[in-house]
Amino acid sequence: MTKEKETKNNDGFSIVEMLIAVAIGLIVLAGLVVVFVSQKKAYDVQAQVAEMHQNARAALDMISQDIAMAGYDPKKDPGVVGIPYHDDRLQLRADLSGDGYTNGVNEDVTYILAGTVINRISIANGTPVAFAENVEAFDFWYYKADGSEVNSSAQEDEIQKVRIELTMRTSRPDPTFAANSGYRTRTLSSEVIPRNLALNIVGGGGTGGGGTGGGGTGGGGTGDGDTGDGDTGDGDTGDGDTGDGDTGDGDTGDGDTGDGDTGDEPEEPGEPPSIDPLQPPSIKVLPNHEFTVCAEIASLFEFTAELYYSVGSIPAVEPLPMTINAAGEYCAEIPGQSNGAFVSYYVKATDENGIVGTSNIVVIQVGS
Repeated sequence: MTKEKETKNNDGFSIVEMLIAVAIGLIVLAGLVVVFVSQKKAYDVQAQVAEMHQNARAALDMISQDIAMAGYDPKKDPGVVGIPYHDDRLQLRADLSGDGYTNGVNEDVTYILAGTVINRISIANGTPVAFAENVEAFDFWYYKADGSEVNSSAQEDEIQKVRIELTMRTSRPDPTFAANSGYRTRTLSSEVIPRNLALNIVGGGGTGGGGTGGGGTGGGGTGDGDTGDGDTGDGDTGDGDTGDGDTGDGDTGDGDTGDGDTGDEPEEPGEPPSIDPLQPPSIKVLPNHEFTVCAEIASLFEFTAELYYSVGSIPAVEPLPMTINAAGEYCAEIPGQSNGAFVSYYVKATDENGIVGTSNIVVIQVGS
């Protein structure tokens, strides 16, 4: 009897018990698979949204830099129109070389939307370069100094501000997202005042050496003008109390209010670091060889300099720190790229007051 009992205890699991165990295991495994697939989909969606947002910000930032440089014209040629009016494309001109023409590399560039790709075209070579992909809309508006909109080429010389709006979409549709054929979108906008065009309406005025300093009250309106050497000039009031004395070039003119306290004091922040226009490398950039980009930067304050670059149509957002060399230039090295790749780059300098200065954008093709 004891032997039979021991035999029964060593028989193991029955088929029913095994089936129940397998069923429970499959249920648990199915639950884990569902959780994994759900988390994987959520991760993919968030990764695409983050990539879309990152590309939109980088593209908007680089277009804004080109707009900010539009109208740069050291020779003051009246024939140079910094931002010609177009309703289907954004054209920007700047005499970066200072030779009086805008036919050099990156001196006359056009951004135009073709399908879902923004192409960047330089008049120097006329070849469209894919600048940003997965673009659903690219809109822009031009404004005058008084805020009214410019809507014809007859008013293009009055353009003082540009508003751009960029709508990007994810690179792949999401089957669980019903709207917009499964593509999620993000819209970013920016208003840019081209500093070189703005000089045409505010230069010589304001408070510094113009309106109140050497202009309105100082050596201009009240000083040497209406009250100074003019109507009341050299007679009773002229060069004495009101003329070039107390109000003229003295207390209010070039003194306390003129070029003194309010005028050109270097201690007051405001002017961004100045970056000389970047030029393409003087020698051919070889495939898979890093190359150095240098810039001359000047500022009244301490500043840091960074080099931003992108390869192909996806702009990079991680900057390269620039260090000063023996010649006083700030330099950084761009890693080597494959033959035929398009590389675009620009320099950003930020002073201790948070004021930012940026250079023009340079686009080169490796191996050409």
